[in-house]
Amino acid sequence: MSLDQLITSAYNKYQAEIKAQKEAKEAEEHRWVDNAIAEFKAFLDKAIPPEIQLELGIEIKAVYNQSAWAEFTFCSELLTICRYGSERLNLNKGGHTLGGKYIDSGYFLNVLLTELGKIRAEFPTINLEEVESIQIKLESHYIGVKAIASSSDTWKQLCDRSPEIKKYLEDALCNLEMAIGYLEEVIKE
Repeated sequence: MSLDQLITSAYNKYQAEIKAQKEAKEAEEHRWVDNAIAEFKAFLDKAIPPEIQLELGIEIKAVYNQSAWAEFTFCSELLTICRYGSERLNLNKGGHTLGGKYIDSGYFLNVLLTELGKIRAEFPTINLEEVESIQIKLESHYIGVKAIASSSDTWKQLCDRSPEIKKYLEDALCNLEMAIGYLEEVIKE
């Protein structure tokens, strides 16, 4: 064998060993993460019934050589559940601990539901039917005002003939301006 062939053979063997080591390490890390998630899931199932976990959209995550944790979003707030020791959990929102530092798994569900109630109280739910009803009313008012504006020549002639109609339209305009002012205040908040 020539020197060039010996070098190529040795280098290829070296590359294959490195690849095998990398694949073995990745497989070990993957097994570790899977085991960490399975262990955390089994522990979490004792504290929070799986059907509630599913409804909350709880997702269990893990990174190699770190503790597994669970995350979910409630009322646009990201919440994290971490395990401490063999029987305790911790609930965090934006880096702040909720419901006490460490909570025994037997009490965790009650603490979790209480904290979710507090969050929900901060962010009241929106009744979509009510919003739709308001949108329909505003649209009908817009259509009505647009119809009046499209026949402005007729209204102008009526105002020229009748001071009562002119006064009525002035009052209507004042009411519309007040309504717009109210909407502007709502939008600014």
